[in-house]
Amino acid sequence: HDGAPGSGPGAAHAALPDGDGWRLGAELGLHWADADGRYPVASRPGLLLQGSAPREQGRRLALEHATLALGARRGAVGAVLALGGHDGEEPHVEAATVQFEAKAGQGLWRLALGRDTVGFGPVIDGAGHGGRFAQRPLALHAATDGPWIDDGLRLGWQAASEEDGPALRGAAAGLWRGRVFPGGPAGPAAPSLHLHLGWGGAELHLGAARLQPRARGAALALAGQEGHLHGPPDCREGLAQKVCFDGRVQLWLASLAWRPEGGAWRPLALALGAVRRAEDGLLYATGGEAALRSRLDGVWADATWQPAGPWALALRLERLASRHHLAGSGTALLAREAGLAGAAPVRRATLALSHGWAAGRLGDTRLALEAGHEQQAGTDTRRHVALRLHWQAAELFEGAW
Repeated sequence: HDGAPGSGPGAAHAALPDGDGWRLGAELGLHWADADGRYPVASRPGLLLQGSAPREQGRRLALEHATLALGARRGAVGAVLALGGHDGEEPHVEAATVQFEAKAGQGLWRLALGRDTVGFGPVIDGAGHGGRFAQRPLALHAATDGPWIDDGLRLGWQAASEEDGPALRGAAAGLWRGRVFPGGPAGPAAPSLHLHLGWGGAELHLGAARLQPRARGAALALAGQEGHLHGPPDCREGLAQKVCFDGRVQLWLASLAWRPEGGAWRPLALALGAVRRAEDGLLYATGGEAALRSRLDGVWADATWQPAGPWALALRLERLASRHHLAGSGTALLAREAGLAGAAPVRRATLALSHGWAAGRLGDTRLALEAGHEQQAGTDTRRHVALRLHWQAAELFEGAW
């Protein structure tokens, strides 16, 4: 079910067996990085996120991510429970879902209830933890400030077979609580839509979501808060040291993946991703309030060359741009406190060379060396190198009943 609408991404859903029984899977990612300055970058001007910088991970062995997942299936009913952890953070529930499947006509219907990652296809979902590169694309970081893991339901349909010609291969609609960023601690449920189209070796995924957060807070840009957040600060508890937003958020996502079906170019895989986050509403703090119109647009392109063998070479090129318009009282102060002042396009390029090993039930291991640089107008070029180790065993232990 990898990448199919109605199924979640990552190690969590790889633990769901195809037949009756249970399965335990695990995933672990470690890295050691060095950079010109702080790694990862604490903040970038022009991004309205949650105001908390990622933990400093330079020049030490850091935990990228770890997951332990248990899946079980009985007939048309399946369940997944997954616990995850980040560097220096307490473990948290990444997936706790029950799903029901039914075949109808030329496809498979799947209804999932519970906590899950809001998925939009393998290019977007696979660009995070366990991907080819140590850092998520700038576009995804700007759109959701980390993986969008939420509580809700999703109804998906997957075609029974993949036709050679252009065809709809899957579709999914979801309804989520919207209590995690870019949602807020209050507001109505958030709908999402995902379409999967294909033509031979090319796959196109289109996604959209709409959120209406209320009292969504962000720590002041100058407060220096650090650490991973699983929900934005609540402005109903007070405005001290916060910038707050009430309004409408629209996410638009698209990805295109292509791999030649044969010939000399068979080892090449290409992928393009694009994300837009549009926000319209009220931005406010203790010093004033203003109407906000904000647009974040990001794109990235991945090229991976992997001939028959364990070696792979991957290149990622990225660009992120933001535009903000504030109208009201104290707009200059609000822009500084929200981190919107000095907005400028960001560009990043990363090259990674990796070697993989497969050990059957004991899982797959990948060792990678990457180097990259990032440039934002008005700032120095930031260069980094990283040595990464990734291990995943989707079928570490399993049994049937």
